[in-house]
Amino acid sequence: MSPQRILQQGEIEDARGGIEESRLPLADLFLSREKRCEQLSQDGQLFSEYLDFVQRLCTVQHRELALFQLAIPDVLPNASFPLDGKVALAKLPVLARAVAVAMISQSPEVESILSLAELQDEWILTQARALLSGDLEKVEAKTAPLLGAALQLAWTGIVKAQAGLPQAREEESPVCPLCGGQPVAAVIEAAGANQGLRYLHCSLCGASWHMVRAKCTSCDNSKDIQYFSLQQLYPHVAAEACPACRSYLKVMFKEKEPELEPTIDDLASMALDIRMGEAGYSKSSTNFLFYPG
Repeated sequence: MSPQRILQQGEIEDARGGIEESRLPLADLFLSREKRCEQLSQDGQLFSEYLDFVQRLCTVQHRELALFQLAIPDVLPNASFPLDGKVALAKLPVLARAVAVAMISQSPEVESILSLAELQDEWILTQARALLSGDLEKVEAKTAPLLGAALQLAWTGIVKAQAGLPQAREEESPVCPLCGGQPVAAVIEAAGANQGLRYLHCSLCGASWHMVRAKCTSCDNSKDIQYFSLQQLYPHVAAEACPACRSYLKVMFKEKEPELEPTIDDLASMALDIRMGEAGYSKSSTNFLFYPG
């Protein structure tokens, strides 16, 4: 693996006017992830077995979101931008059990799923808070992806139900302006008015928001940013690495892979994460469908 300097398409975009600053989650967000899992598994990806598990999980998320949306109005009066986490957490135990029960017949990890389906509210909420805060030492590895899926359901459902966007920001934000979530990856758009722009994609609600390119999303450093890639494995994915804070965020190029889906392509390119760890960089992003334990 060697560093690669990615040539910019003109100067780094810094003008606020005319830029679509934030976008709501896709209408078929979980279905699109399900389809991407299937596509990558058929392509013989290195982590196809785990992608098969995530595909089943996304199928459950897609179905449960439709049911959850019917029950959302009673939590909306207190919702705002960014989303109040307490509002979303209030629905989490019910959603976590729904995800677990729905997965029982689909997944071989029956024991851990059954335990989650039977556990008390307080344990589920304690685990969820640890996931949200990044306190991974307190997280039960076996059930983390299921709780992560339930967190995505809660945040996505409430954000979509608000059916609006926050007011324009004066400054860029390293976190989602709709729900406050961390990015899972960045995508460089390939068509239309947004061509060449970088959008961060939320790991929780699935929304996306604009941030200028070649700038660290962790510490704002824009000097000597480097790009690392495993071209033969993932020609459309690179790790944008910051020498100041020694962190990296994956950036994905739609021009090279129009069908990419940030959350799923992040999982499929875990070999790049391993290489970046070996090079002494830490990942700044979050993927709630994977726990490294």
